[in-house]
Amino acid sequence: MNSADKVSNLINSLTSDEDQRQDLWVYYLSGHSSESLSSYVNDLKLETKLERDIQAYLWYVFKNPPSDNFMKLLEQLSDVEKSIVCLLALGLTVSQLSEYKGMSEIRIRQVISVLRDNHCWEQLYAEEKTNRRRTLRS
Repeated sequence: MNSADKVSNLINSLTSDEDQRQDLWVYYLSGHSSESLSSYVNDLKLETKLERDIQAYLWYVFKNPPSDNFMKLLEQLSDVEKSIVCLLALGLTVSQLSEYKGMSEIRIRQVISVLRDNHCWEQLYAEEKTNRRRTLRS
């Protein structure tokens, strides 16, 4: 059995997903060893799971859209901050955010820390508090 057949058998044994098989071939043909295919397919599976989770979260958001106040708050944030807030709101953990965004967990936590100290939250809390009082009085 030649080397290509061995790699083909290995790839076929690692996954039945055609897209993942194709990604494994590209990875292998890009100069990576056949021994690293197993760990790479695990990375692909994690990425696929994360993408499916995000899709499920997005469907939930489409069915239950965020408030206008939340959308106004997002307008005040940078693109990186917006994406992190949205992904956190969708239920992703810092670890998942790190994987998805390709950023270190430390950097994600730094952005969250800056977000936590942003004055825009005070506005949102004040508006919600006012709305609750109005609802209670009604």
